[in-house]
Amino acid sequence: MRPNDVKRKIKAVQNIQKITKAMKSVAAVKARKAEERVKKVKDYSREMFELTKRLSSEIAGFKHPLLEKREVKTVGILVVTSDRGLCGSFNANILKETLKLYQKYKSEGKEVRLFAVGRKAKQFLERRFPVVIASFTKLPQPPTQAEASLIASEITKYFSDGTIDALKVLYYNYKSMAKYSIVEEEVLPLLHIQEKSEPKATYIFEPEEDVVASYLLERGLMAEILRVILETAAAEQAARMQAMSQASENAQDLIRQLTLAFNKARQAIITRELSEIVGTTTALGS
Repeated sequence: MRPNDVKRKIKAVQNIQKITKAMKSVAAVKARKAEERVKKVKDYSREMFELTKRLSSEIAGFKHPLLEKREVKTVGILVVTSDRGLCGSFNANILKETLKLYQKYKSEGKEVRLFAVGRKAKQFLERRFPVVIASFTKLPQPPTQAEASLIASEITKYFSDGTIDALKVLYYNYKSMAKYSIVEEEVLPLLHIQEKSEPKATYIFEPEEDVVASYLLERGLMAEILRVILETAAAEQAARMQAMSQASENAQDLIRQLTLAFNKARQAIITRELSEIVGTTTALGS
């Protein structure tokens, strides 16, 4: 390979390295902001469900479709991925777990219905299964309560009309930029709301108590969906930061190798030219 060709390759790799370094910096900033949002929504979700639990314990015979426990014949799986790539094996790993979970329930004789959040989940699942009954893509970054409310409404509709008897969620549980993992959680029915809780205050309801409790249940489900999406979004940025960091290091290694190849090629040309000069001088002298 000629030195000029190698030089052009070095320049191209250096340009790519600049992009990966910039993407790493952007992902780091987004990950920190996403981490703050996750903490806030976790607190909100926890307090919302705790309040609902205390209220429902005071309401005699309180019932709600989201609390209905029935024989599980059809399982819904909500899969949360990203819309974009360039984040290593982030999406591939959770989609692999989705396949395992799908096969598990099918082997148990249950029907499965899929909900896809994120373009990667939608594309992957729709190519393989005819049972994707709802998909949500191009969510704003960061996702807001409006998107979570839309997803929660769709899920509530399918659970209430008996299309699904339970809902499992596959998402990334975010702990820190260096620690996040795929988890499976049961979201519906909201069985933990039915656990007994000692009331800590006397409540005056306006409007009726069952209306207030129903509203809080629906808001609680929305908060849970928002938490799941935000945690996955935070993990996505952390994964992208790590992937771009690795890409930058790989680019640096490649630049080193190409620089060595460039020096060798240039030295070979110099040696050849010197040999030609010596040969010509010797020929003329003779």
